[in-house]
Amino acid sequence: MRPSFGPNLQQSGTHRYQKAIFKHALGLGIRGAAYATILGQFVSFVICGAYLRKSRSFKISRASFVPDLALLKQVMAIEWWIQKRKRKVPFSRHPIRA
Repeated sequence: MRPSFGPNLQQSGTHRYQKAIFKHALGLGIRGAAYATILGQFVSFVICGAYLRKSRSFKISRASFVPDLALLKQVMAIEWWIQKRKRKVPFSRHPIRA
C-alpha cells in the first residue's frame, strides 16, 4: 500500500513560522499573515503538481481544462430542478415549540 502524499504546508508547522516571520520580523502585520498563507498555498500547489506530474495513474493535459458543455448543461438542469422544488419555509420571529 502506498502512503498518502501527506499534509500541505498550511497544516504543518512551517506556516506558523512563515506567519511569524512575515507578521513580526518584517513588520507587515495582518498583511504578512496573508502573504504567508498565499506563499504556503503556492508551495503546496507546486509540490502537489510535481507529484501528480510524475504519477503514472493520474494524467493531466490541456484537454483536462476544457469544459464539457453538455455535462455542464445537465448539471445546471439538475440544480435548477432541485432549487425549484425546495420547500420554502416562511420567516417567523417565534421559534418552533415542540
